[in-house]
Amino acid sequence: MRRLVLLAAPVLALLLADSVALGQLIDFESTPGGATPLDDAMLTTPYPIGGPDSVRFFFDRNLNDAFDPGTDDLPVFEAAGDDLVDGWINNGLLQGDIPTAGFAAQLGDFFLRPLQPGSIPSPFIIDYDTTLAISALSGEIWDIDGGVGATEQWRVDVLDGANNVLATQDSPVGIDSTLDSRPWTFALSGLPIGVDKIRLTFIGTKISGVGLAFNNFSPFAIPEPGTAVLIGVGLASLAATRKGRIRR
Repeated sequence: MRRLVLLAAPVLALLLADSVALGQLIDFESTPGGATPLDDAMLTTPYPIGGPDSVRFFFDRNLNDAFDPGTDDLPVFEAAGDDLVDGWINNGLLQGDIPTAGFAAQLGDFFLRPLQPGSIPSPFIIDYDTTLAISALSGEIWDIDGGVGATEQWRVDVLDGANNVLATQDSPVGIDSTLDSRPWTFALSGLPIGVDKIRLTFIGTKISGVGLAFNNFSPFAIPEPGTAVLIGVGLASLAATRKGRIRR
């Protein structure tokens, strides 16, 4: 059996190399090129998620769910901790970008925010460039708080290539300090084939002091059905070969 596994490994590696992006975490602690981000620097290039596949992040100013260079806004890296421009305000400390006690490690040193936080941002798009079937994904929106008559809330839509909505998840309504300086995690699984992008839209009642603090995105993917068949055929062939050798 051990020999069969060893024989199967090269075949599986070849089948999976160009077809599977392993579940990974984009935590924005490094740029797409692997360098340490600079505070307030724009994220201008997509993040690789395996092989030639990638995801791009942008704010969709013209509301067409597509990236239009020169029209749409790019997010920027924001360093954790109070500075001149903050992604959010910790209402308990009256300081910016400081998470609630116990959440510092989860936030890390960097996250994404709009270039000019405060006003309601355009829908935030996570755009896949991949042929993989995306079955599950997750991400974090931080500091969904508010007050009576001035709420914060976000809607997460999963779209196909024609921008049809495949799945939707709404955040809790931020009406108090429950999520002040804390993350809310959206997580969707069992998604149908055809996932092309994710759209985060503000649906609260606030008209100022909103912004967006986005972190820890997991673009999970699985093999295409055809790849799974090839894997099965490969393993079956190896098993048959092994069985024939034992009989001889």
